[in-house]
Amino acid sequence: MRLMLWQSLSDSVNDANLSAEKFVAFAIANIKDEKDYNVARKIANSLTSALYYLTKATHLKQHDYSARYREVEDLYLTLLQKAEAGSDFQKLWYQRYVRVSKSNLHLANLENILQGEMNFDGLTIDQDKRWTLIQKINRYHYGDYQTLLSAEKAQDNSDKGVKNAIYAEVLRPEAKIKDKWLKVVINNPDKLKLSTLRYVMWGLFPLEQKALSIASKAERFEHILQLNKGSDLVMLEAFTAYLLPRECNTQSEQELATFIEQNKNLKPQVLKTVKASHQTIGRCIKALELLKGAI
Repeated sequence: MRLMLWQSLSDSVNDANLSAEKFVAFAIANIKDEKDYNVARKIANSLTSALYYLTKATHLKQHDYSARYREVEDLYLTLLQKAEAGSDFQKLWYQRYVRVSKSNLHLANLENILQGEMNFDGLTIDQDKRWTLIQKINRYHYGDYQTLLSAEKAQDNSDKGVKNAIYAEVLRPEAKIKDKWLKVVINNPDKLKLSTLRYVMWGLFPLEQKALSIASKAERFEHILQLNKGSDLVMLEAFTAYLLPRECNTQSEQELATFIEQNKNLKPQVLKTVKASHQTIGRCIKALELLKGAI
């Protein structure tokens, strides 16, 4: 029953019938006392979606929700610290804490976890978790991120380690890094496998790197059209899914509508993604309008 309630509330946020800020406040008030793992996971998933809208509103200078975001960071750390050692809840709160952390205080905690200076009984920081920490630290240029990445690359030279190292570098908010790796994706001079290129595409333009994304917008639209002329449908689908230019604003909404209108020969793989993205942008705009009305 509670699962259905939280699903309904989450749908209301995405449909712009419930303010994301109100949902986040309600979720914060209830998640810490939830004893059912599946319900807690649902609340956490929905909280992540609602936080997206608050983060967008902050980046657009519509309203500063940074304090509310830090409240969620603090909440997940508290839940992690109080979780039973080795429990599913501990794993859930750890994953959520790492995912949400971006302020200096909490990035410092991530570095301490990586260095073994911050521990949680029953939780093993394996190689996959180490890479996730490295990637988050590089994404936000925290501390000595370059040295930490170099050390981890030396420690893990497996195929997966190489891909994770690439992903960590690609995430950095540096124009030269973005230009370098976008050219790799488009031209692929080293004939990298698609599985490796996916790591690059995943990491190129995180939410907070809007200015870096805009700089290559025209180039990415053009490359989608070039791929659309070829026969590599897998690459076409992947590139469009990860690198289609899209922002939560009316300009981007119109750009996608125009892209569809002016390119009648788009393959189904492209058309489906562009149309879905256009609809998602429309919902996002409405959600931000609802937030604006609640201020």
